[in-house]
Amino acid sequence: REAPRRVMSATGSSPEPDRSTPSPEGEPPPDDDGGDFLSQPPDVGGPVSSTPEPTSAAATVDTILEEDEEEGSSAQVQRSEGVEDNKENERVAKGRRRERGEKKCERDGRRRRKEDWVENGGQRRRRTRRPSSSASASSSTVASSPYNISAERMKELRDIVEKAAQNQKTFTILGRYPSIRDALKSRGWVQNFDLNKLMSGRPRQLEDNVAVLARLQSADESERLFVSRLLRHTPISFLWATSENIDWNTLCKNTLVSRFPRVYFTTKVGICTYLQHSHWFCEEGVSFTKFPRCYNISNGDDLDIFVRDFRITACLGLLKKLIQEVDEDKDIFSDTGKIPLKAVEFAVKRCWEVVAKEEHEDIDGVTEEQVWDHQWDQFLTHYYQFVHDNLKFIDAVPTQIHEMYACAKVALESIAPHWPQLHMDGTNDLWIVKPGAKSRGRGILVFNKLEDIVSRVSTFNSNEVRFVVQKYIERPLLIYNTKFDIRQWFLVTSVYPLTIWMYKESYLRFCSQLFSLTNMHESVHLSNNAIQCKYKNTQKRDRALPDENMWDCYTFKTYLRTIGFSDSWETVIYSGMRESITGALLAAQEHMEHRRNCFELYGADFMLTEDLVPWLIEINSSPCMSPTTSVTARMCSQCLEDVIRVVIDKRIDKDADTGMFELAYRQQVSNPQPYMGMNLTVKGNRIARAQGTKPNRTSKSDPTDVADRETTSSPIVREAIKRLSDELDGRRDSVGDDSGCSSSGNDSRLNTTSSGGSSSGFSEGSSGFSSRSFSSTRSPATYKKHSCIRRTGSISQAVARLSRPGPTASACS
Repeated sequence: REAPRRVMSATGSSPEPDRSTPSPEGEPPPDDDGGDFLSQPPDVGGPVSSTPEPTSAAATVDTILEEDEEEGSSAQVQRSEGVEDNKENERVAKGRRRERGEKKCERDGRRRRKEDWVENGGQRRRRTRRPSSSASASSSTVASSPYNISAERMKELRDIVEKAAQNQKTFTILGRYPSIRDALKSRGWVQNFDLNKLMSGRPRQLEDNVAVLARLQSADESERLFVSRLLRHTPISFLWATSENIDWNTLCKNTLVSRFPRVYFTTKVGICTYLQHSHWFCEEGVSFTKFPRCYNISNGDDLDIFVRDFRITACLGLLKKLIQEVDEDKDIFSDTGKIPLKAVEFAVKRCWEVVAKEEHEDIDGVTEEQVWDHQWDQFLTHYYQFVHDNLKFIDAVPTQIHEMYACAKVALESIAPHWPQLHMDGTNDLWIVKPGAKSRGRGILVFNKLEDIVSRVSTFNSNEVRFVVQKYIERPLLIYNTKFDIRQWFLVTSVYPLTIWMYKESYLRFCSQLFSLTNMHESVHLSNNAIQCKYKNTQKRDRALPDENMWDCYTFKTYLRTIGFSDSWETVIYSGMRESITGALLAAQEHMEHRRNCFELYGADFMLTEDLVPWLIEINSSPCMSPTTSVTARMCSQCLEDVIRVVIDKRIDKDADTGMFELAYRQQVSNPQPYMGMNLTVKGNRIARAQGTKPNRTSKSDPTDVADRETTSSPIVREAIKRLSDELDGRRDSVGDDSGCSSSGNDSRLNTTSSGGSSSGFSEGSSGFSSRSFSSTRSPATYKKHSCIRRTGSISQAVARLSRPGPTASACS
């Protein structure tokens, strides 16, 4: 496109446009084709799809200008050759267009529009922008280049780019992050601008090229394009982009990237899955995540567990509502009541079943009462009538009311240790249904009935859309009767070892409507700024609440002091958020891909219960850093500046200031033992059998050997063992004989033992004998020996009893 411009500067006249040379289909004519810097934009920015060449050096201005002159000369030669056959080529081109037919008429129309544009004034506008030959000679602008930059400025930019390339201080930003750009430029970094946004993957239209040429008239835009041209072969050292725009397979490994390759805990399904195992990573004062129970109901197993959870929560809600109404002396019993008293009995039984199962009483064989689905449906109907519709029970005598109250209170006290979120659940059994991979509050709904939740999920194909259902915090901390949540930023600079930086400041986001458990509208329950910006603040709100629906943490601390919690922010809220984030990342660490030179900024959302305990709701990647309010306008730019301090300044200087970021957790990893090249060998000798002993061929373990190992080497004990063994061997011919078998020894205690053993019966048919425990190849004597051992426990125990004085030696039987 710039070729006519250069020719005019050399000859002083404007050449006529030449359209004689036919161009391939889908490409503009030669005189409409641009130079190399537009037709081949530098390979920077995203998606980053190729690794830069290792010969990375800043191109000089002379080299770029020589390339532009060569391209202009080649374009001039092509144009002069095409003048001779202009008419013939036009006739051939028209014939080809007629032959192609209707399928390619759009491309023909595009070409005709380009030709009409040149004939109807496009070329004349170019002439008006071209300076004359005399003016170009006296002007300080380099006329042979498309950049609207003076030669002196080009030299300055070249020196800056060369210095940045040598120090590896080149960066690319995909998106609008002026705070990041200003922070890096103040540290001497040079930006390699992204030109791929101007040149998309579709065929280039003439209108696009005109837009680019129009932008070239600005000096700032010209400098940006010129710097990008100088850095076209220089690998970038810093990339700030979203994960979708990064090709991790070809990205240079030394490039510092503001994203991790694969992180799934930022999705609803991912964090729901990982936090089911968070109890393995709990450490007092370090990591402990409080997370409302959540289920991936697109999975059939999780759906069944959720249905059971919903039903048990309804039982607890009915009992809690009953106790509250009775304590407040409200009349919940009436002659016209519709709810039977059996509903309370049903709820109490189900609670006791949960307690019995949690305390493992079902192991003893106590079977649970079979409860069918139609019974649950009937109970849920009664529950909805009592809790949601405020209907009354049928009339009951004071004794029945007292019994129901006592049973409900004992059931709740018994199940409390096994139901940690009992206080948070409330009585209305509210649940939030969220799409698994959406953000900014899109698709989130609040339900209080089981059939509505199931029908919501069943209307979608589970393979395409996945839903998670999370327990709603029904007793949150409210500020002037308005719900809010806390957005807390944290920075992860390493996956292994896990390194987390917490931002000391955070901000609160308020809902535009007053809090209510009966109104399910999103303006009441979803405090996201993307949701609340669509609604006007209600006139019923307190005037102390901000019109922008945001507070910073300092204003919140002031409010806490007014309600009597002056130190709760540091001791309870901030420390609880730090432990929750640490526990969540430790649970997800195994599934995160480790890559060096990566970091990422996240935004965690927390809610506070009435006791000021923070509960983690979700973790967001790419948190919104736009200055939507006066609070975020100050905090977002400061946070991004502090991110550069941590990831850039901290690498150079270990004592560098990190701004409002503080190190919250750094995983301790033991260093591997160095390999010393030693040949470690363990040698051993076989233990030889004592002389004079013969191994038992019928049994792998001889009972006498066991007795020798287990008893002392006393001569009396050895003699007793020998006599007992001989006695047992001698009984193989007299099995079942009541007279027993006498021993020839002089020890009367042994004779007493023999007679006692015969009266007890060493026969194979005795109750203590089990032939299934032994091999059929053993001798009868061996069976009798093992039978004796089985009755007495072991020979050592039998000998110990024999060695006792007195008539208790008959215990050998």
